[in-house]
Amino acid sequence: ICLVFFFQAEDGIRDFCLSRGLGDVYKRQVHGGPKRGREAQYASELLAHIRHQNFLDGRYPEVASYITSPGPEGRQLSRATLEAYKIGVGTETFTNEEGERVELPVVYFPMFAPRSSKSKKEEVDVQSISNSNVRLVRNKVRAIGREMKHFQRMEPSPGFWGLFGLNVVPADAEFIVLTEGEYDAMAVYEATGLPSISLPNGASHLPVQVLPWLERFKRIYLWMDNDEVGRENAAAFAKKLGVNRTYLVQPLRGEPNPAKDANDALRAGQNLLEIITAARPMTQDNMTTFSEMRHVVRNRIFKYSENLGLQSEYFAWFNAKLKGFRRGELTIMTGGTGSGKTTLLSQLSLDFCRRGVSTLWGSFEVKNEILMTNMLMQYANTNLTTEKEKFEHYADEFERLPLFFLKFFGSTEVDKIISTVEYAVYTFDIGHVIIDNLQFLLSGQGGRGYDKFDLQDDAIAKLRQLATTRNIHVTLVIHPRKVDDNVDLSVSSVFGTAKATQEADNILIIQNRPKFKLVEVKKNRFDGELGRVPLGFDKDTKRFVELTENEVLDLHKTPLMLPELLSRRSKSPQIAQKATPKIEQKTAPLTDMARLDHLFQAMTEQDQVAKEKQDLILPPEDEDEEVVHAPTKVIESPEEPEVEKVLQEAPPTQPQSDREEKEPVIEEPKESPLPMKDLLAPIWMKSSAAKDSFWEGESLPPAVEKHLTERERAYESIVAPRSRQEYPSRGRNGNGNGNGNGNLRRSLLEESLSRKK
Repeated sequence: ICLVFFFQAEDGIRDFCLSRGLGDVYKRQVHGGPKRGREAQYASELLAHIRHQNFLDGRYPEVASYITSPGPEGRQLSRATLEAYKIGVGTETFTNEEGERVELPVVYFPMFAPRSSKSKKEEVDVQSISNSNVRLVRNKVRAIGREMKHFQRMEPSPGFWGLFGLNVVPADAEFIVLTEGEYDAMAVYEATGLPSISLPNGASHLPVQVLPWLERFKRIYLWMDNDEVGRENAAAFAKKLGVNRTYLVQPLRGEPNPAKDANDALRAGQNLLEIITAARPMTQDNMTTFSEMRHVVRNRIFKYSENLGLQSEYFAWFNAKLKGFRRGELTIMTGGTGSGKTTLLSQLSLDFCRRGVSTLWGSFEVKNEILMTNMLMQYANTNLTTEKEKFEHYADEFERLPLFFLKFFGSTEVDKIISTVEYAVYTFDIGHVIIDNLQFLLSGQGGRGYDKFDLQDDAIAKLRQLATTRNIHVTLVIHPRKVDDNVDLSVSSVFGTAKATQEADNILIIQNRPKFKLVEVKKNRFDGELGRVPLGFDKDTKRFVELTENEVLDLHKTPLMLPELLSRRSKSPQIAQKATPKIEQKTAPLTDMARLDHLFQAMTEQDQVAKEKQDLILPPEDEDEEVVHAPTKVIESPEEPEVEKVLQEAPPTQPQSDREEKEPVIEEPKESPLPMKDLLAPIWMKSSAAKDSFWEGESLPPAVEKHLTERERAYESIVAPRSRQEYPSRGRNGNGNGNGNGNLRRSLLEESLSRKK
């Protein structure tokens, strides 16, 4: 039954290597499994023996000093512990971010697998670090120093899964400590003498291939890092290991400075044995207690900023608006055709995948090979079509990412997708699932009319439940309804019923602009913060980059095109860091109507699109002085557009190049009913005599007269018809004489003044 289920799942998932399906890891372990281009190999026993001998002979003293010395820069492990775990030392060559080859001191962590009954009878070579119970299968190579820990790799690759520390576990052991990292396992062994092993791939993955090796233990103490990722994965791993025998190790209650991991606890002088014996098993899924969640609540309060979510390294706006990536949420992204939805999502998913979030891509519109090509160039941050010599290096790094792809394409049954995702979550500890897009997934299914909306609602409900019950983040792309090209999208533009936007935790909309894109956060259930950010697209690297206000204004006011701007930025990075000069804030009292006319004209021209910026703060009332005050916001250069106005401008109805070639056509502005909040004009009159001048026949400045006339027309088109329906005998002023212009103006201005107060 297991084999049948496995091959069914293999049809649905593949990872970066095109010849490799979901069964790739199994075929490294199970004889007779599917073959691949490169066969998995065992690590060299002789080479591992030489590296371990280097440590015993005192070679590479800087490595030995790092792993044995106390203090914040050392690991505080004894020589006896390092000998027991058969670690090796040496140097390895890596490629840094600049593409340069650097030689770094490293530690080799040997990973072992149990021997079969047949191989146990074989004689163990003297020059070997294996023993009669386990054999070496792989090595993890990691550079020393916390700031260098990203320089690591597995060798050989591809290879078999193994467990670091399995060689120190006695054959009759009934319990074991399972930690997140290699240094943590050795720290537990150092302080307690308990048999301790570590996960082969950190917090991101507990391979199902190692589960049979752990079946013989009656109790497993799972010690994950004391952070958001560690706590979330601890619950998932406990379910795979068995909740009844898995005890979660947590910081002691009342500990003023809880350690992040076991090695930190060792260096802080804490009692590791006391921490382990205080571990408790997970409660049932349907119930919990504050006692169990107390450490979680404490951590969220004391380390609030660290628990907001996994932070993006590519986009500061994602961290500022959404506060990071969190499991258990449903995100909906929409945007017009060609707006870059798939490209932006692939860049975001790579960002979190590099941080250890196992990711499953379901691309039902774009073929996997095309998507992989673009993602590889995003990862390399270079155009590999012109720099082909870099392909092998970045392809090797890209292949090591916990990144998988569904092999479905086009119309697919939702239940089949759900079952495949659930299997992938269990097998590969998937934390992020991307469905691109819902319309292609459901195309050709169901009937017409309302049936397709019911089908979509059913799919969204299942994806919402999947995100919640499996504690994964589901990102769903939904195309918008058809709208005019010069109209911005809104939440109501998402295709389908309101269920999609109601179920979503986050809603992102990509708006088209002539020379850049605009990403708007329209819903944020976590803390409600919304906003928008301009992005430019680099065609060479397939990446989006954030644009500064200065760059947006340059694109809007000058013939400068985006490629030229990005080239200028790469040559002078400080240009992108310059902040746009802010509008000067000051109060300037006015003593004549001419100056009021000038300021009102400037306000009308600059803020007629950015309506939320029309609400101007009134100065405090002073009944003894009849002075007209200006609004607190003074725009010194009316001819220059503000960045907010540029961002709010709707996309053109035709390409920018076509608009520049044709002779501009001046159209009369169309009158449209305004929202009630925008009907009332702001007033800067302070005394009753000054206010009376507006309706006692005194001449007004042209701009003020025009503004009031437009407000009157809008008011009549919305309010007056309803009043006439309720009171047919009344005219414009509501008293039946049909001539209420003065009263209408007075009511508008008085209501405006009362609102301002």
